[in-house]
Amino acid sequence: MGWFSPDTITDFVRRGDLDGIRHRLELGDDVNERRSFQWTPLIEASYRNHCNIIQFLLDNGADMELTEISDQTALHKAIDCKNTDAALLLTRRGACANKIGDMGRTPLQTAVKRDLLEVTAELLKYGADPTLRSNDNKSARDYVQWGPNREAFYKLLD
Repeated sequence: MGWFSPDTITDFVRRGDLDGIRHRLELGDDVNERRSFQWTPLIEASYRNHCNIIQFLLDNGADMELTEISDQTALHKAIDCKNTDAALLLTRRGACANKIGDMGRTPLQTAVKRDLLEVTAELLKYGADPTLRSNDNKSARDYVQWGPNREAFYKLLD
């Protein structure tokens, strides 16, 4: 990394360069900067499953509830991309599990739809409401897929 680089925090997140991110923050860059499609560095890190960077950004004031152009938070993005580690980290750090986002679903509903059993269990543990309705008037239970985890999902959601 060149210290005089015009790169932004988000550029360094894309490369997984924690030192570059740290340096940009030391220079006074905004940890919640907006880039293409209104993505923040935290949303980018969640998309890429860069958990060390997610942790660092949160420790430096990144806002977990900011949304990008399609209303996804970092938690929505991690779950939508099936990035279990990022989703678990964000959940444990207090990301809102009941916020309606992209496609009119909550993170819990998306986790169920994406067949992420561990993430679903953690979201419920941290207060996700399985009775909330999506924009399509479905609860989390309505998103359970056919497959080997079907009964386990029903057990969790009852």
